[in-house]
Amino acid sequence: MAFSRLLSKRKKEVLCLIAEGLSIREIAEHLGLFEKTVQTYRTHVMNKLGLGHAAELVRHAIQKGYIPIE
Repeated sequence: MAFSRLLSKRKKEVLCLIAEGLSIREIAEHLGLFEKTVQTYRTHVMNKLGLGHAAELVRHAIQKGYIPIE
């Protein structure tokens, strides 16, 4: 299944913000969500993508072009 169809827009936003180095608290504030909601999104993204670590989320976001390499 294509990555763009696998994750909702909000989950992709959370993925990108995690990959940019924002904390759960910072992401929650930025998106106007509860921290628990952001944690749940992170868990769902990791489960859907079969990832086990936050570092793998960052690598995946870079590989898919969601985070540019500077």
